[in-house]
Amino acid sequence: MLPQVTQSLRLIIDTVFSLYILIIALRLLFQFAKANYYNSLIQFTVKATDLPIKILHKFIPNAGRVDPAGILLLVSLTIIKLCLLTLVIFNTIAPISMLIIWSIGDVARLIVNVYFYSMLIIVILSWLIMFGIAKIDMNNPLSEALNYLIEPLLR
Repeated sequence: MLPQVTQSLRLIIDTVFSLYILIIALRLLFQFAKANYYNSLIQFTVKATDLPIKILHKFIPNAGRVDPAGILLLVSLTIIKLCLLTLVIFNTIAPISMLIIWSIGDVARLIVNVYFYSMLIIVILSWLIMFGIAKIDMNNPLSEALNYLIEPLLR
């Protein structure tokens, strides 16, 4: 393929899959943190991922705070993303064992990044409020969702 087409396909595949994988990861993390589902941001993550997780729940039962169907969906979509990216970039599919290990590492990196950037955003928002730079209410949907997310880490 032409280099421009390859780069465009890589960007589209990576962006679309990464955004949906992020939404699934946020749903799982909010579920693990027992977040308030009346928050509009949390409702968005639930509604955006409800259909595939409901289909998987028919075969895989829920296990308390940990949702095995969501974890399976998260890892399998990451494997599909990596498979498509290797196909587009290298014109071949990587071995499945390599894809599984690579996807688990990718999911772990995503979760660490979500927690890191959530804490960073909360700190910056608190500084903006403390110094009176911005009149931001800490009860907005984003702040509440991030507080639910990082609260288990800060205990």
